[in-house]
Amino acid sequence: MASPIPLPAPSRTTSDSISGSVIVATPDEGDAFPSNSTGNRGKRVRFSNWFSESFGAASAFERISPSTSPIQSPSAVSDSNNSSNVAPLSSRQQGLASSATLSSSTASQPLEAHRNVDAVGNGRDFEEREVVDDLATSTPLQATLNSANVMLGMGIITLPYGLHISGWVLGISMLTLFALTAQFTAKLLAKCMQVPFPEISDDDPETAPLLENPHRHRRTAQNESASRLPTSLTDIVELAFGPDSRPLINFIFMFELFAAATGLIILGADSIVALYPDLPMLPVKAGVTVILVLSTLPRGMGWLAYTSFLGVVTVASLFLILVYNGLTTYVAPGSLWDWSKTDMWPRETSALGEVKSMWLAAGLFIIGLDAHAIFPGIYRDLKKKEKWGRVVEGAFFLNWSLYVGFASVGYLMFGEDILPQVTQNFPLVPTFPKALTHFILVLTALNPFTKYALIMAPVNLQMEQILGIPTSLSLPASRTLTTFRGALLRIVLGVLAILTTILFPTFHVLIGLVGSFFSFMIVGVIPSMCYLRLGSGVGWRQERIVETCSIRDWERVVCVVIILASLSLGALGTVASIFSE
Repeated sequence: MASPIPLPAPSRTTSDSISGSVIVATPDEGDAFPSNSTGNRGKRVRFSNWFSESFGAASAFERISPSTSPIQSPSAVSDSNNSSNVAPLSSRQQGLASSATLSSSTASQPLEAHRNVDAVGNGRDFEEREVVDDLATSTPLQATLNSANVMLGMGIITLPYGLHISGWVLGISMLTLFALTAQFTAKLLAKCMQVPFPEISDDDPETAPLLENPHRHRRTAQNESASRLPTSLTDIVELAFGPDSRPLINFIFMFELFAAATGLIILGADSIVALYPDLPMLPVKAGVTVILVLSTLPRGMGWLAYTSFLGVVTVASLFLILVYNGLTTYVAPGSLWDWSKTDMWPRETSALGEVKSMWLAAGLFIIGLDAHAIFPGIYRDLKKKEKWGRVVEGAFFLNWSLYVGFASVGYLMFGEDILPQVTQNFPLVPTFPKALTHFILVLTALNPFTKYALIMAPVNLQMEQILGIPTSLSLPASRTLTTFRGALLRIVLGVLAILTTILFPTFHVLIGLVGSFFSFMIVGVIPSMCYLRLGSGVGWRQERIVETCSIRDWERVVCVVIILASLSLGALGTVASIFSE
């Protein structure tokens, strides 16, 4: 086994720190993100940042193919650097360039290139790093709030029900243990990101596929080593298991996004029916799906930025209204003064019933801690990388406190009468102010209409590439709608979503299924397996063990336990969700 060697901390490179996409600056004077037909990539990069930060979903721009990529390929970058169209150096850039050039001997030593990250080859290279320095840095406090935000979602409304079916002891224990585990694996991802990819060669059949994705592995003369570091969870998996693993991890992410989008249909329909109980459920789901599919037809989705804050507003309003209703109601149910009957352990007496409840609750709890697809981007955006441990500790403590508080308040207020979505209990309590009840139900019903198009964007894009349909990224800037075949694809996916809601008609069951089948894998299995391989120096064509990613014996034991426990919990939760009544 190779002996550990010290590796300097990676420096900021020409990449989008949130989504992992490489930012290629243009020669346009004074505008790093031009708005002309060839410069719309800047807008897409900014949308990618906002999309990932706001909704915690893997960005579509991490998975686009070379043919439709808005980012130049390595060869194109090399050619453009030699082009006569590059903007001339400013006097400040010339001064920096003259004092920070990269020697050929240093360029031949990739692991030493980290120490020469300030070297400047020409004005264009300087502009790229200047853009990244301005836009891709955050303080530990900002990174903590971003990490907490991407974990927060509408799945929180199922937590009181999860506590009801698991009981106080098992419910609080699972929430705490899952938070500690997710925090641990989030730290492992940062360690894995210190391991560089192997040298890329056009003549090597094993490394040549790495050139097909220009979002990573961009070879620059001034900082070749930094460009070889992973930038996303997909990169980390590929680094550990090789390029053949990328399609599998992409499929997992896409299927998870599709299931989450289907859950939005159920959430919207349930909220509308709660407002108007006489409406039939299936036609309401169909109507919601039609409107949601229509929201995916516009080529651009910038208009959704104006409503992107609605999710945070909904969660904050829900918690405040829940507490207010509990304090202003003095008789159960719905009171924080007169607690409803609760249980310390699962209510069912049969062994099968206990297993079903407990493991379904596990899926409901873990999904609110699943943001590991976004954490690599937040880590890269952190100015002080050594503070990452404090960042994830603070973020998980904030979310754990919110989840335990929300679940406890809801369970104490409604006890045995708690419904799968706590908002469904609001109209049933006559003492609750009707105006506040209608307000929160309307917010909950509107929430899916602001997120569906964003969540489905990566799925639509990937399917368009597979089917050979022109993607929205390749269409002319003047076109406002997708193609006819693209519209048919979105309709077909909408029909599949409707069929899925028939198989899994309730929101909490679908959320439990997504949490059990996907979140345990993304939170527990994947980071632990990657760290076991990279920390032991047996990653795909790994050159050596990096000192900052050298696994200890106790970490090896913990990782194995996490893998086995996650696989077991995921399997039991999936079965419980499928057969849940």
